[in-house]
Amino acid sequence: MHAAEVLNQARDQYAPGWVPSRDTVLGTLLSTSAQPAVCEAIALAWSLRVVAAALTERSLPIFAKKVGELFAERSDVQFDERRTELEVAELLAARVSPIAFEPYVPSEGDPPPSADYAISLPEGSVAIDVTVVHVDAFEAWARAVRQLVDGLRTRIDSEGKFVAVELAMPLEFDRTRAQVLLERRTLSPLLKSNEGSLFVDVGAEVQAELRWSPLPVLVPGEGIQTLPQGAFAAVQAPPSSVGSGSAFNYRPVGGGSDAERLAFTSLRRTLQRKKKQFEGKPEPPVLVLKSAHHWLTPEGLLDLLERRVWPNGQYAWLTAACVLFPRRSFVEASPDNQSRLVSTLNTGPHVAASPSLRSLLAGERAFHLRNGRYEER
Repeated sequence: MHAAEVLNQARDQYAPGWVPSRDTVLGTLLSTSAQPAVCEAIALAWSLRVVAAALTERSLPIFAKKVGELFAERSDVQFDERRTELEVAELLAARVSPIAFEPYVPSEGDPPPSADYAISLPEGSVAIDVTVVHVDAFEAWARAVRQLVDGLRTRIDSEGKFVAVELAMPLEFDRTRAQVLLERRTLSPLLKSNEGSLFVDVGAEVQAELRWSPLPVLVPGEGIQTLPQGAFAAVQAPPSSVGSGSAFNYRPVGGGSDAERLAFTSLRRTLQRKKKQFEGKPEPPVLVLKSAHHWLTPEGLLDLLERRVWPNGQYAWLTAACVLFPRRSFVEASPDNQSRLVSTLNTGPHVAASPSLRSLLAGERAFHLRNGRYEER
């Protein structure tokens, strides 16, 4: 069955009347003919098919509601969270089934906080929750720096220059003081010379740096191979064209300890919030984490868990965690053409992982409950 057929069946079953449009995230994805978007649609279709076949009977209406919400989602952030929940369920389904969605939600009444799934193992049930870790400080930095870059572009373009500008900003800076970057007295060296750099105090331990150089103009017949070493952008125009143009690149500057501190602050808040979903439940809890920001890599997230979370007794409520390493390529020969879960066990939990949970998380054994018996393989 083709991906389009699976998605059409899901639409007819869970979101009748829905049509692809750029009003929704999924509509935008399906309206795009670029290969990555097509591959993402195929991957989503496969997830829907695999997960639907692995659910408990009670989970089917919950799954239907989730898929309907996925079709209607307009927020990229919320779509990513809903998609991640399905992706993790697909990965789990290869190792264990059936999977119960929202096991603590009653059929009637206001639902209490609930883990996303529960699975059954020979020693008993395990509760699993999936969450995307957003590093608020990283996202706030990106928003603030993009605003500064927009202001710089407006001022520089009005001067009629072809210039490539790189802005290096501390991860933490004074938003008000940083406005000095937009003042003419600050930009005067940039506007008067073709190449250079300057450092600006923005209220942080390290200074911001502006670096600029001529923006290469490619004439017909020239390709990117003709760009000077270190150039990150160019414009293409006929030799006789006149006008202005600018290209901007921005990056953080400062010690790695700053990035780790900010990332761990967000991780700690995530763990504190998730603890409530497991409180008072008898099942050992497992948390699956995915990083929303490329500065916090899956490897870095795993390192924070093992080096800073497990040694701290306040996280003893958590039995184990998994980090989602998302697919980075759809090329079959690529080693990153599949998503994977990498697990880590708490070194001092209140409830230790059972032997079957350990072997399940390690990928050593699978547990599929059929007719009251586990089919292990």
